[in-house]
Amino acid sequence: DGSMPGRSPLLPASGLFADGVHSSSDVEVDAASMRIVSVSPMGTDLVYALGAGPQVVAADMASLYPPHAPRTTLTVDGRPSEELILAFDPDLVILPRSNSNVMRTLANAGVEVLIADETQPVEAELQQLTAIGEALARVESARALRATVEDALAAALSGGPYDVRVYVERESDVAADRYLSDTSLSPIGQVLSLFGVEVIADLWANDGEATPDLNTAQVLASGPGL
Repeated sequence: DGSMPGRSPLLPASGLFADGVHSSSDVEVDAASMRIVSVSPMGTDLVYALGAGPQVVAADMASLYPPHAPRTTLTVDGRPSEELILAFDPDLVILPRSNSNVMRTLANAGVEVLIADETQPVEAELQQLTAIGEALARVESARALRATVEDALAAALSGGPYDVRVYVERESDVAADRYLSDTSLSPIGQVLSLFGVEVIADLWANDGEATPDLNTAQVLASGPGL
């Protein structure tokens, strides 16, 4: 049925493709035989959840799920490296956001590109599942995955809303008093917001910022309950 064992522990479709499918090449490749390179953790998660994991030849080091994804270095100074990506001879590359220079280079090499933006609202992400399933020739898997996610969200939301302030820590550097935190714009923050939960990083983040750095004073001043 095109499914793969193992799913993301929270929301397997939480990355998705915010801007739909971006074609950067006129070369057509059979979706079932595509060599896929993912420089997006959410993109990697989604490809495996849709059953196309065996086609992933490389994933970036931040792609922690699934644990057996073929992780390797695909970026230089935080930017996707065309040279490192093309070394895997991909037919399809998934980027975390639009980058005209990288996309142009990949297009010139005859590579298709998908954009996976992890900061989109959950509903917007869900609306992209069908399009991504079509791009990967996994329409039925995408339909089933969306139904599973929607059912799980509906069941969970039936118990809310929850009046609590939550601190979500992504990573920390105690010596530097630096705590990378999620706002309601991040994937986990979006899900928490559906439950009526207040994410404290929103109090300190700049407009559009999904993962600001907080310090101990800011965290304590926010009065998190969880």
